[in-house]
Amino acid sequence: MKIGIIYTSYQMANYVDMSLNPWVSARSNRVDGHTYLIVAVSLPFEGFPLESSVDDTESFLRNRLYRGDIDHLICQKTPLKETEARGLALKWLVGQNVDVLWMCDGDERFTQSDISGAARFVDDNPWVQWFRLPYRNLVFDEKHFLAEPFTPPRIHRVYAPGGYKVCNFWDDNNVLYNRPWMVDSPVIQDIAFSSMPIPTSSANPLHYTWLNNERSRKNIEYQTKSRKWLCSYRWDEEANQLRFNEPYFAARGLPLPEVISLDSSP
Repeated sequence: MKIGIIYTSYQMANYVDMSLNPWVSARSNRVDGHTYLIVAVSLPFEGFPLESSVDDTESFLRNRLYRGDIDHLICQKTPLKETEARGLALKWLVGQNVDVLWMCDGDERFTQSDISGAARFVDDNPWVQWFRLPYRNLVFDEKHFLAEPFTPPRIHRVYAPGGYKVCNFWDDNNVLYNRPWMVDSPVIQDIAFSSMPIPTSSANPLHYTWLNNERSRKNIEYQTKSRKWLCSYRWDEEANQLRFNEPYFAARGLPLPEVISLDSSP
């Protein structure tokens, strides 16, 4: 397979090496015989609280491009919607004739085993159009994670049954398909096609989003104010600390999530 990686990282300089290096290694070693193309996207998302100063993420990624570790870089100062930002990378990769699109953010940590296991699972299930990845969502600190995996759609085939071809995003990690040779071709969401979760035995990467830091506070603001979502987390201003949003779970008749120590996980 020819796999296109959409690597999104903005204001996450402290995570770039951790999150990008496994993909660079997979690319250079052609893990399991696959070809990997990496597009890095580093720009502000529309509605996300802007930082008072810009860190070194963009310069780190430019250096990686000059070194030949990645294939393409998309940077700009003007904010874009998440779908638009990832859409720029999608269109570049489709122009390179990739078979599969794989979304990865700068706060995710894959091992070579995760990459190999997930790619092998996709390769072994050719009739499935798109896949959900099971993440261990780190919570509060880097030593604990949620027992329930975080399973967003992250891997999509470019071509779909009926002559459809991926053309853009309709949600942060969900794509649209059309028939490119037809005038006024209907545009279909990926959810119209078959999907499958990748088992944790194949891949179980770490996700660093919900930690006790300023980025989590801003992420809550982004979700609740800019996107008008209900968030399962809240920021305790008095304690200056991330917490579960208890009313969110109570309204749904759910207990607070179970938290597991990394030291006690298999």
